[in-house]
Amino acid sequence: MDDLWSFLSNRFNLSKDKALNIAIGGVGLLILVLIYGIFSSLQASSRREMTAKQPLQRVSGTMEVLNGSGKSGFNDVLVDYMRKQGLDVVHSANYHATNVPSTIIIIRNGNPAPAYYIAGLLSIDSSRVVRILNKDCLVDATVIVGKDISSKKF
Repeated sequence: MDDLWSFLSNRFNLSKDKALNIAIGGVGLLILVLIYGIFSSLQASSRREMTAKQPLQRVSGTMEVLNGSGKSGFNDVLVDYMRKQGLDVVHSANYHATNVPSTIIIIRNGNPAPAYYIAGLLSIDSSRVVRILNKDCLVDATVIVGKDISSKKF
């Protein structure tokens, strides 16, 4: 150990006191970074919990529901549920594919509120809300029902 101190003191012109102070400062800095990381993580998780617990604010809008789950009759169940939640479902049909794995919600007219409201009602992650604008489309949002929610009870 004395050889290491001799090397450091000769190489960097450090005394044992200076080297010890530098080491203590480095450890202190490391502790501060760890504490910051822990508190940042706790704050982020509490924000997510608060957001998740907030009740959904009812939004009106026109929807179309396309069944891509392959489960016959599921559209009727989902359309009834959405109408009870205050949404105006103006079109319901089967999607051209019957093996859609995950439900997708499409914003059609630029107003994202109805699409995100539906995502909240159906417990769908907001990352599956996409914007495909169509000025000729007469609905606010299109819901393409996937296999992920076809087993849920509404």
